[in-house]
Amino acid sequence: TGRSCSTGSSQALRGGRLVASAQVEVVTAQPALFTVAQGLGQAIARDEDGSLNSVDQPAPRGSIVTLFGTGEGVTAELPVRVQVGTAQAEILSSGRVSGAAGLFEVKVRLPGIFTPPGVRALTLFVGSAASQTGVTIAVN
Repeated sequence: TGRSCSTGSSQALRGGRLVASAQVEVVTAQPALFTVAQGLGQAIARDEDGSLNSVDQPAPRGSIVTLFGTGEGVTAELPVRVQVGTAQAEILSSGRVSGAAGLFEVKVRLPGIFTPPGVRALTLFVGSAASQTGVTIAVN
């Protein structure tokens, strides 16, 4: 995924004595989008009119959609971008959801007339790290 990482160590102590240690990979971001089917398929996305995005309720091209994810790392330091099919969406805002640990939202303006309608692949990038493959959004 092109993510930047380093290694660190983790130790478990019991009664002040070392009982286990391990080298762990530390990444700056590991984004994932929430979906209606355990990480695959239709993204959990709120369309501009407040409805849940679906094949029956597709978002109009050029409209604003709110996406929900986790694993964003430090978004104030890392660039965020969203790809819908082969086109880039315009990022309007991104950040953590207050009062919801590990949840962040990204508001995007969907690509316009140059994106064909239908079910399109959806990818969230934080820095160089990409969200999981197989996530989609319905566009009209």
